[in-house]
Amino acid sequence: MRLTRKSLNGYDGYYQECCDKLGQLEDYEDKFKLDLLKGLKAMDKGCYAYYAVGKEPAFIEPGDIEIMKGGIAVGFWPEEWANDKRMSGQMCRFGCPFENYGKTWALTKEELL
Repeated sequence: MRLTRKSLNGYDGYYQECCDKLGQLEDYEDKFKLDLLKGLKAMDKGCYAYYAVGKEPAFIEPGDIEIMKGGIAVGFWPEEWANDKRMSGQMCRFGCPFENYGKTWALTKEELL
């Protein structure tokens, strides 16, 4: 159940109920080592991640990102696989821990450079 509604001046809602719900979300973030806003933003807009040493960060499409315990899981198709028939239809998947945000993955390319 949503406790806030958007108005012209921001959000209106029941203050205590909002605090309670926010507290519960924060409890789950702590328990599962999540950063829900970063994870959801990545799922919505995509993110950038290093997939190999010495490579530029790759853009990961929103549909190839999932929130997992402790971070996000990303899937991508490396350019190196383009001419390799053995890799046709395959996708590389790896985890990006929230604690590595800004080091190995980020919402923008500039945050990694």
